[in-house]
Amino acid sequence: METKIEKYSCPICHAELSPNPRYPNYVCRDCAGKAVSADGRRLEFYNVSLSGGFQAVYSDTKEVHNSHECFIEGVKCRADEARFGGIVIERCIALEERIRGGIIGLLVGDALGVPYEFHPKESIPPFDEIEFEPPAGFRRAHAGVPIGTWSDDGAQALCLLASLLEHGKFDAADFAAKLVAWFREDYMAVDKVFDVGIQTQRAILNLRKGMPPLEAGLKEEKNNGNGSLMRVLPLALWHQGTNEELVQDAFDQSAVTHGHLRSKLCCALYCLWAREILREGENAWEKAASTLRQIFPENSIERIELEQHIKPDDLSEVQGSGYVLDSLFSAKWACGRPNFEESVKAAISLGNDTDTTACIAGGIAGLKFGVEAIPKRWVDNLRGKEIITPLLDKLLERI
Repeated sequence: METKIEKYSCPICHAELSPNPRYPNYVCRDCAGKAVSADGRRLEFYNVSLSGGFQAVYSDTKEVHNSHECFIEGVKCRADEARFGGIVIERCIALEERIRGGIIGLLVGDALGVPYEFHPKESIPPFDEIEFEPPAGFRRAHAGVPIGTWSDDGAQALCLLASLLEHGKFDAADFAAKLVAWFREDYMAVDKVFDVGIQTQRAILNLRKGMPPLEAGLKEEKNNGNGSLMRVLPLALWHQGTNEELVQDAFDQSAVTHGHLRSKLCCALYCLWAREILREGENAWEKAASTLRQIFPENSIERIELEQHIKPDDLSEVQGSGYVLDSLFSAKWACGRPNFEESVKAAISLGNDTDTTACIAGGIAGLKFGVEAIPKRWVDNLRGKEIITPLLDKLLERI
């Protein structure tokens, strides 16, 4: 696999810094020294003792400033105790920026991965050559599809988002109808449908035969493809219910095409992971796994499946296959990179199901780093903006 020195720059002054995955938006030392309160007073930050802790004070009076919030060059930031002592200041990412980043990120990741699909990782170009337009001499997958076009991954995610926005809840029948419309009428596709997963296609045929939506998905262990995971992110961004309700809806949206418990649990874990990122907490993946364990008691079939097959605490070897677990853990691995671009390129570097791996990783990376972190050249060349914009605007009305 091709490797590359990772790059990161201060989000305020753009000075080049060493990347830090734990603090993906940290500011440089010089900018940290310019922190002020909302009313413009200079601030200083300290550890309370040798064992850590956090305290902010006004520089002029040493009076305690009871907030982590600060501003640097007009940019809202948050100061806090660093993990092993010291102080770290990170640029705050607004909820709207994260949500836009999630939707645009999954679509950009999908479109970026399309030309590289079906290629083994050994034939994937080096990082600096992974672009919408592959390097000269590379044999593009889907050669007739214009660059910047999302595939079935993005289209089905938009089907889910449109259904949620229209009905104000997860409506399995409407979502199923939209999947059929996508398959038959190119609904939410930029031009024409050009890529369909085998399990999704079989489920859609079941739906067309009149099978109830929540029973249409294939349920055998061998049917754990990544087709329901790749599209589920809009559910997490739209949802305002409890964790239990989010998990149930994640299960149900998976059941329409992928009915095995493993696929359902992967969708639920991914949604909880996204929710934790939106809450700006550290250790989002670990918190998501803990939440699933709280929801499903020991010895339940869900808990057994989680611990014996998904194993969220394991550092599994990653690969870019279409198996739902490979896709989930590959996305988790890729999102450990210090920025959006590195994350989706890392996903594609695994080869094979590159569009889906990059879609799943791109959604999370978009949440993590915000829409402004997605390279402008990719956003500008992403097709179908007339489809995305009204859906995103309506989604953002909810926050």
